[in-house]
Amino acid sequence: MEAWIIATLISFGIFQGLNPVSGWLLAAAHGARRQTPCAVLSAVIPLAIGQSAAVGAVLILAMFALPVRWPAGIILMILGTYRLFATNPRDMSYAGDGLHALAVRSFLTAFSRGAGLMALAVGPLNPGEAVVVHGFGYFIATAAAASLCFAKLGLGLLRKTWGTLDILWAAALFAAGAMMVLA
Repeated sequence: MEAWIIATLISFGIFQGLNPVSGWLLAAAHGARRQTPCAVLSAVIPLAIGQSAAVGAVLILAMFALPVRWPAGIILMILGTYRLFATNPRDMSYAGDGLHALAVRSFLTAFSRGAGLMALAVGPLNPGEAVVVHGFGYFIATAAAASLCFAKLGLGLLRKTWGTLDILWAAALFAAGAMMVLA
């Protein structure tokens, strides 16, 4: 895997890990409910597993399907546009107490928000390598954001940053889709 592909996949993972919808807020809330920083980090693991599984699922589906760059690009542009005009960007349903519920929620959220589709913008990838590299970036960013929120900033940070991050996420989805359609 070339260095620019590794850097791009890690960047996608970091960007997705910093988005509260992708799970760090749930990890911080998990730690707050249990009143321990260890609970924050224990929640990040199933979140990273769910995120990575969604990326891997999309890449594997792309390997066996007809060319997917155009349809995937159009889907990403639609998702990006939808996120810009979503009725309630703060709608985060409670994931339950079990860590397995966090993994399932993370998978469904990542899959529905186009996490794996963004990796297709890079080009043909080995799904295993892409999942590990992307997952590394996601894990580091999610663990850092959740730990910082839990320890220093508190959950009130969400009220101040959510809208901006969601707009950036929508723009990134649209840009990745446009790259795929125009490539």
